Amino acid sequence: MAHDAADAPVAVAEVESTEPVTLEECALAFGRDLLAYLLGAGADQPLATWRLETETADAAWERLRVCHHVLQTFKEPRLARAWLRQASPRFDGHTPAWAVRTGDPGLLAAVESEAGCRA
Repeated sequence: MAHDAADAPVAVAEVESTEPVTLEECALAFGRDLLAYLLGAGADQPLATWRLETETADAAWERLRVCHHVLQTFKEPRLARAWLRQASPRFDGHTPAWAVRTGDPGLLAAVESEAGCRA
């Protein structure tokens, strides 16, 4: 059976390992709604224009890399989703998902660090 290009995973960035971070892998693991939230869709501008902005796309790559790191750390999508939605004192009562959505480099590093401690 032939597969068209829409069925193939989309590689979006390289991480330190040789494994590419894939948008599709994260979308399947987190669900498209949660992933859109994590990547900052509609946070600072109308949702309809979010994907068109170059600056937004650049910031989303780092968020995606952190999301993939969380997924790889927990190894189980269900556990990664639950952890991202759990309020944490490390983030002043906010969730790790909130911290990822901010795109703040310090918070993104804290999410990676905290995920490693919790997994």
